[in-house]
Amino acid sequence: MSECFDRISKFFPSNRRAGDLAQLLGIADAEAEDGTIAGRVNLIRKLAAARRVEIQRGKSGSWLYDVNRHLNLTKSLRCEKAALLDLMSGRTVSCKEMDCRTSMRQGGQ
Repeated sequence: MSECFDRISKFFPSNRRAGDLAQLLGIADAEAEDGTIAGRVNLIRKLAAARRVEIQRGKSGSWLYDVNRHLNLTKSLRCEKAALLDLMSGRTVSCKEMDCRTSMRQGGQ
């Protein structure tokens, strides 16, 4: 499962993971930095709910749909699930080791 982190670590620095998740979900940085099992489960629930909303926007043809947000939610959800599995299997992974930073593209940045 940690292959996801190894591949992504080459492209994104890990120090912005919590900030990017906080921006993506509209939550506090402290909540995004929570590396416990309960914290990860909470993040996964919020990511899954936000992804469902974004999918529904796309299906309905809403002008609010953002394909970059959808991709960022999907990638973050995958990485958080992998981190939770690693954590539950006994492998200790800190938030700073997570290299599942999202690339926040908004308005041609």
